[in-house]
Order: sequence, then C-alpha cells, then structure tokens
Amino acid sequence: MSRTTLRIIIILAAFSIAGITFTQIYWVRKAFDLRENQFNRDVNTALSSVASKIFEINKTPSPANNPVTQLSTNYFVVLVNGPIDASLLEFLLATEFEKRNIKAEFEYGIYNCIDKCMEGGNNVSPRKNIKASMPAFPHWKDDGYYFGVQFPAIEVLKDPGIIHTPERLLNYATIIQNENQRLKQQVERVLQMARIEKEDIGLKKEISDVHELIKEAVKNTSLTLTEKKGTITLDLKAEPSTTSVDKLHFTNVIYNLLDNAIKYTQRSPEIIIRTLTVNNSILLEVQDNGIGINDDEQRKIFHRFYRVSTGNLHDVKGFGLGLNYVKLITEAHKGKISVTSLIGNGSTFKLVVPIV
Repeated sequence: MSRTTLRIIIILAAFSIAGITFTQIYWVRKAFDLRENQFNRDVNTALSSVASKIFEINKTPSPANNPVTQLSTNYFVVLVNGPIDASLLEFLLATEFEKRNIKAEFEYGIYNCIDKCMEGGNNVSPRKNIKASMPAFPHWKDDGYYFGVQFPAIEVLKDPGIIHTPERLLNYATIIQNENQRLKQQVERVLQMARIEKEDIGLKKEISDVHELIKEAVKNTSLTLTEKKGTITLDLKAEPSTTSVDKLHFTNVIYNLLDNAIKYTQRSPEIIIRTLTVNNSILLEVQDNGIGINDDEQRKIFHRFYRVSTGNLHDVKGFGLGLNYVKLITEAHKGKISVTSLIGNGSTFKLVVPIV
C-alpha cells in the first residue's frame, strides 16, 4: 500500500470518527431536550388543570389566554381571578402532578395582592411533605392574583445547608439517579437506532421458537399488567413457530408492542396475542382494547419521535421511539409491520417475518 493511499485512508477514517462523534453528541442533546420539553408540557397541563379548578371554585370566568406562564426552566406562574386557599392549592397541585407522574419535589407560593408579596408557600415532596419557610421566588411584575411553582431539583444541592438535612439530600440524589438511568436507557436506544438506520445493527440471528419469545415478553410485562388488573390471552397457532431471529431484539419488539397496549388504555388492559403461518411466514398479531389511533396518526406512528395524542390520558411517558424501533428491527429481519385501529376500539398490530 502506497503512502498516499494510507494517508487518504487515515483522513477518511478521521472524518468518519468525527461524523460518528458529532452524531452521538447530537442525539444525546436531542434526548435531553426532548426530556425537558416533555416535563414542561406535563407541568403546563397540570397547572392549567389546577387553574381551571380554581376558576370553578371561585365561580370566576376563565381567561381567553393560557393562564400559565413559564418564566424560566424551573419556575412557572399561574394567573387566577381571585384569592387562593394555600391548603387547597397544595392539594390540587399534588393531585394533578401525581396524575401525570411528576415526581419531582416542588415549592409553591401565593401572591398577596394587598401586601404585594409572596406568602402561604410550602415545600412538597412526593414521598413526604416537608414544611419549610417561604421559598425566595423570583419577582414578577403583576398585581393580579397568581401563584408560583418552582422545581428546585439540582439547584438546591448548591445550598451548603443541604448537608444538615440528609433525608432531603437523599431524596434529591435518588431523583437524579432515577432520571439519569432513564435518560441513559433512552440515549442508548437512540444511538442504537442510529446504527440500525446505517445498517450496522449486527443482528445475531439464531433459530428460535417465536412462541417462547412471546412468552418471555409476556413474563417481562407481568408486573405492570398486574398493577393495571389486565389480562393477556395467547392464541398461538403458527406451525412451524421457529425461524432465524435475533432473540434479544425480537423479544424487545414484542415487549414494546405489549407495553404500548398496556399504557394506551383507560380501562383494564385486555390483550390478545395470535400467531399463524401464512405463505411461509409467521404472522404475529397483538390486539388491545386501548384508546385507538385515528387514520391520520396511523400513517405517522412508526416515525421516530412521533407520539400518539392521548387526550385525557396523561400518564403515558416516552420519547416516541418504541414503534420506530419495532419497525426498524422488523425490517432488519426482512419483515413487515402494520396497524389497524379505530378510535375508542383498540388497535391491532400485525408483524410478519419470513420462516428461514
């Protein structure tokens, strides 16, 4: 090999490494942004609901514009047309945050229109109420009735006094650890999907019994299914039921479909898994009794980061990567994935993989 050729190879390799590094940094930042945007959406929805209840209680008209204003990454203010009872506000905030699975500790304060200052605040933990002096909220130039909500999280760790309250320190550390773990899993999935799209997934195929993989995925969802008092019915008729697949990825595909079937329902989940042999292929169907998907969204659900709108269902979390992952893995196995659904009448996902 000539020196010129070697130099060209080294340069190309350097560009390739730089490109991969840039891609990884991009997707990590994207994951952080998505997580923050999701949290902000959930908080805005929860605070809007609290405001609506206060308007109803005070028998005052709702404003034409959104009463919630986000002043910074962790500070929200909510305009209301009348005085607010602190204990009632705390109850409403805790209730609405719990509905949306917002587990972060928060502080709230009520603006006193007479004395023009914040008062009636408290620091609230999802696990244990912590009484505290009124937190120092940022100023906001408005003389109307409003309340403010802050999410201290990492900021409070900068306070030297936190060392004197080890229980609170442990609570924050646990929250950060859990969030980091969840983010790590999402980032790993994003990076993995980037490799899949570049046809660099490296499937480790082996002859496997699809029925056994289905039973493994069902086992992995048993805890969540029990919590929601759901059921899964197996109707496995494919014969033969063996083909060459990557056991890990294919089990994840089935798990993702089951996980969505459990999450996207307002009732106790009732799921049916069927298999048939059709034209030298295995047909796998996952049918649920969930909220359903309209025609327009059915064309988008397999796109990366797309999330089905859930209406009044507020406890569904995620980045919209699951079904895109399902599609990419299925296609990597030379298979196809499709969906049929009606709003309010559940969905059926059909996955076909060749018998090889």
